[in-house]
Amino acid sequence: MASITGKEPLETIKIDELTLDPKFGSLIFQNANKKLEKIRKWLIELDQLDYKGQLPENIIEQINNEAQKFDQHIEWLRNFDITTSGNPKADHDSFEGQIDAYFNSFYNNLVVSHLNYLKRESENQSADKRKLADEQKQLSEIRKSYEKIVEDIRNKTEQISKAKVEQAAKSFGKHFEIQAKINQTEANKWLIKRNSWFWCLMIVISINLIFYIYLFITFKIGTWPFMKPSDFFTLEYGLVKLAIISLLSYAISFASRNFNVNSNLVSLENHRKNVAETLNDFLITELEKDDRSKIVEKATDAMFTHRPIGYLPKIESRDEGPVSSFINLINPLKQ
Repeated sequence: MASITGKEPLETIKIDELTLDPKFGSLIFQNANKKLEKIRKWLIELDQLDYKGQLPENIIEQINNEAQKFDQHIEWLRNFDITTSGNPKADHDSFEGQIDAYFNSFYNNLVVSHLNYLKRESENQSADKRKLADEQKQLSEIRKSYEKIVEDIRNKTEQISKAKVEQAAKSFGKHFEIQAKINQTEANKWLIKRNSWFWCLMIVISINLIFYIYLFITFKIGTWPFMKPSDFFTLEYGLVKLAIISLLSYAISFASRNFNVNSNLVSLENHRKNVAETLNDFLITELEKDDRSKIVEKATDAMFTHRPIGYLPKIESRDEGPVSSFINLINPLKQ
């Protein structure tokens, strides 16, 4: 990231050389050294997290202004000369005080809310992409495994006896039933998590709404705490609440995707179990060899051919952001 003035990239600025220059003697800037170095790293992080593409215009302008102040402080250090200063000690102490104020303002106005928000968003997006890639890989491996089983069954259909086919149908039915129970347990776990996050989100919103109404009414009638809603619901408070609501909204969306994945697997495994049990019932009866082969082939195709159940399209669609997720998940019990 280049500095706002364009004189030197932030990555190459040597804070130590500017603040701890031996030419300053006992007036080296130890306090400024630590704090300007932290601010330099924060500005680099903001740029790496694409703050210009992720944050509103007014916040981008605020960050640019703070970066320009950083350049001005760096320029002051480069030009400071104790031999030409009328009062080097006073200039030194004044600059250290300015850096303290600048550091506190930068931390409170940018790091606490905006930088931390961008970090969380970056971590969430990375985790989400990894999770989706893992899920797709698992589904692909399962599909390949089932396709191989299908091919093996088709190649051996003419060679196996009625007893062996019946035993295979029973084994498949039992396997699919066990797997369906495992996936159902996992789906129930994610459903509980999703509902818990949803009610946390509702509580946060409700508390803020009730408190806003309370402040509005008490201020209008002139009773304690004699505070306008705008005195409490400031921009900073709103940004923090937005970050919390966004995080809760993402948690709901994340839990929903996992619930949908496992619910999809439950439906598939139950479908395969039913087909296996139906096949076994047919094979018990007396059938001609050709008819038995056709039934086995059709049942195999019904068990292992991939068909959309209704859950996967939801988890495969891209995220629309925290606000859209909140709207789409406002009633998680519908599924």
